[in-house]
Amino acid sequence: MKPRSDEDAEKSFLANIARQRQLVQTKGGYIVIDVPVDPYDIPLDRCTTYRQALDWITHIAEKNWATVEILDLFSLRAKAHIDELHRKSGKPIE
Repeated sequence: MKPRSDEDAEKSFLANIARQRQLVQTKGGYIVIDVPVDPYDIPLDRCTTYRQALDWITHIAEKNWATVEILDLFSLRAKAHIDELHRKSGKPIE
């Protein structure tokens, strides 16, 4: 087997990151987790505080398809959504 070059390793790494980012996206009022069985949709209006996001992270972590990457990506999407809500409203973050 031919050893991979640094360039091949970097391309593979970047492709893996791109694939992971596709697993969790914000679409049409939901954070959508693209899991093998069915997409798992979390309404954005049920994820408006950090406490709610933490509750969702705990809930998702109990799923057999949950991975560290999915939890990390969900937390980033949820934080971006919550930060945007607070930026628009001018209210402090809860």
